[in-house]
Amino acid sequence: MNLQIYKPNAKNTGSAFNFSIDTRGDKPIFYVNAIQQFSWNDSNKTGSFSGNKDNPEKKLAIKLNEFELGEILSSLTSRIPWSGFHDFNDNKTSIGLSPWDKPRKIKGREGKVMEFKSPAFGFVVTRNGSDTFRISLEPGEAEVLKQLIVEYLSLFLKSTAKNVGNAPQKQAPQQKDSSPF
Repeated sequence: MNLQIYKPNAKNTGSAFNFSIDTRGDKPIFYVNAIQQFSWNDSNKTGSFSGNKDNPEKKLAIKLNEFELGEILSSLTSRIPWSGFHDFNDNKTSIGLSPWDKPRKIKGREGKVMEFKSPAFGFVVTRNGSDTFRISLEPGEAEVLKQLIVEYLSLFLKSTAKNVGNAPQKQAPQQKDSSPF
C-alpha cells in the first residue's frame, strides 16, 4: 500500500514523496521516500524526477515507527505542528509537519466569489542540515495520508497481537495490596 505525491514546479525546487507500508515481514514497516526534482519542461509544464534516482544527495528513505505515526496522525487531526528527529549512522534527520491555511476561491450560484481557508500541511525532511525535501499536502492528500497511517497502525497492532498469542502464558502472582493499578 502506498501514497505517491508529485509536486514539480517551474523553479525546479519540487519534490516527490512516496508514503508506503511494507508488509513482507512479521511486522509492517512504514517508509517515507522522497526525491528532489531534476528538471522542468516549460513547453509542456511538466517536471522530471528520474534524473536524480541514482544521486544519494537528492533522495532519501526513512522509516517511521508507530509512535511517530501516532504523532503525525494527531497533528493531521488537531492541526498542531509536529517535529521529530532521527540519528542513524552519519545522518541526522529532522522531520516536520506544519499546518497552514490554503486560500480557496469558489464561484457561487450567482457568480459571487466566496473565499475559504482549507486546512493544508507542509511536510519537511532535512538531512544533515542541508539536504531538504519538502512537499505541501492539500486537504485531500492529508486525508488519504491519515487513512494510510490508520491502516498501518491497524496492521501493526494485529502483528503484535499475533506475537503475544504465541508467547507462553504465565500466571501473574497475586498481590495483597488494594492498588487500582
